[in-house]
Amino acid sequence: MKGILTIAILFFSYFYANAQNNRSQFRSGIQFSRLLKHSPNLRINPEGIGGIFDFAVFKTVNGSKDWHHELQFPRYGLLCKYLYLGKPQKILGNAIGLIPFIDLTINKRKSSTSYFMIGSGFAYNNRIYNIVSNSDQNAISTHWNNLTSFEYKYEYSILSKLNIYFGLSMTHISNGAYKAPNLGLNYLSIIAGLSQKNLQRSLTPTDSLKSGTKWMTGINYGYAVKEHEISGGPKFIVQNINFESGYFYRKYKVVKAGFDVEHHSFASYVQAHDFKNENIKDAFYQGLRVHVFAAHEWLFGPLSIETRLGYQIKKRTVWAGVPFYSKLIFQYHIPVTFVQGLQFGLGISLKAQWADAEYMNVLLGLRYNIK
Repeated sequence: MKGILTIAILFFSYFYANAQNNRSQFRSGIQFSRLLKHSPNLRINPEGIGGIFDFAVFKTVNGSKDWHHELQFPRYGLLCKYLYLGKPQKILGNAIGLIPFIDLTINKRKSSTSYFMIGSGFAYNNRIYNIVSNSDQNAISTHWNNLTSFEYKYEYSILSKLNIYFGLSMTHISNGAYKAPNLGLNYLSIIAGLSQKNLQRSLTPTDSLKSGTKWMTGINYGYAVKEHEISGGPKFIVQNINFESGYFYRKYKVVKAGFDVEHHSFASYVQAHDFKNENIKDAFYQGLRVHVFAAHEWLFGPLSIETRLGYQIKKRTVWAGVPFYSKLIFQYHIPVTFVQGLQFGLGISLKAQWADAEYMNVLLGLRYNIK
């Protein structure tokens, strides 16, 4: 969780610097939400409709960088959410959250704009798992959790300084399996609200990604800690290494493909301590998972946000019973001065196997941009 906070502060500080001299703007909205029963293991039976009330302070980048123009002036800000998690209230309770976010411009017209929002931060849940008083709450076992939200919204001008917006949202709450049980909560929502109109400056860019950059290749190492099955039980390490290659189809947009190898120490531990197992040497391989993936990455100067979809091809053990997984990855890239095109990366990733929260990990990586 400390790693997420560090990266969030880094991202927010960077975007703040890129929006200097632009005034803050505000938006507020409501979401009508439905809890999704994404796993047969989820003991909660959703009833009725939940509600999410949000208020955001945001800015538009000021146009001083080349990527501001190429990405059609994205917006960034802080979003405060109050979440009425629906019924049964005595199990779900309520939550309040704060997330840094970025609005990516998808389509811009004279009187309307569509945005895709990505945000990730923190939520406090007041009703969590308790073996005595709330044993049916097997989705959330800690008060402090990660809150991640995706929104696709359409804004339309109704007054000289005011827009109305509506769209769809997906909200996820979990602790990344740091403490069990942790199936996570997933809400699908219809959203509507009011927003101040964009206030942006169109300065001359002071930098530019070299147009000759067309390809990239990279390697990343990840480290996570998670708790299995027993609440308050031992924690086990998950390590992964992935190899990727990508193509710049726009100056600041990359499509990627690669493969991802994970080792789960919990699976190896169980195998090694199973007295019925006649092949103890096989324990390490029991903890291996191999995946192939496709991904999309947006670049904001040295920062990147990546959405990834993958498929597990080594299926001896499949978390959540489904071989599909997704990741949301935030990274900060630092040029290695003595090798042109080489960058060192530091970041975090959030992984879900199908819709079950699996882990949050810290990433270290190297990537090479090829002309």
